[in-house]
Amino acid sequence: DEPFSGLDPVNQAILEERGFSASHYHTLLSVSAITGMVFNLLGGLVSRYVSLRLILSTALGMLACSLAAFPYVNSVPQLYSYALVLGASGGLITVLFFAIWGYAYGPSHLGHIQGAAQMLTVLASAAGPMLVLTIALGGMLLGEDAIRTLVATTLPRLLPPTSSFAAALAEGVD
Repeated sequence: DEPFSGLDPVNQAILEERGFSASHYHTLLSVSAITGMVFNLLGGLVSRYVSLRLILSTALGMLACSLAAFPYVNSVPQLYSYALVLGASGGLITVLFFAIWGYAYGPSHLGHIQGAAQMLTVLASAAGPMLVLTIALGGMLLGEDAIRTLVATTLPRLLPPTSSFAAALAEGVD
């Protein structure tokens, strides 16, 4: 099994701590992926009619709530609820990542802007293992995997100010 993200092995360990099996973990991945694809389509449709800031704040709120709730998932219905909310937020955030550049900067420099965004995404992905290592060290000091996830739930709270900063920068682009 190849993990889908750097935190997936931690997610599986948390589920095992809660008494879930490996098949529950794979169900979580499947449900969240399918839900994410559905919300990619819905997010693309809704983004034509609703403020991107509203969609972003909703998606980030959903993400933060799902991550904060994850260590407390104790039943299969709760697991499905978590997977649905996580997948929906991920689908919306993915759409916004690709849609925002044209709205914010216009079409004239869109290729350069998307290239820079992709470069920053790759750099952030490269920094991901360091984040996981930091969380792992925190877990070694603090205890079980759920503690590490609680530490990681503070990260989505940094995204709204970051997106507001990017929007402010977009205001200044010709």
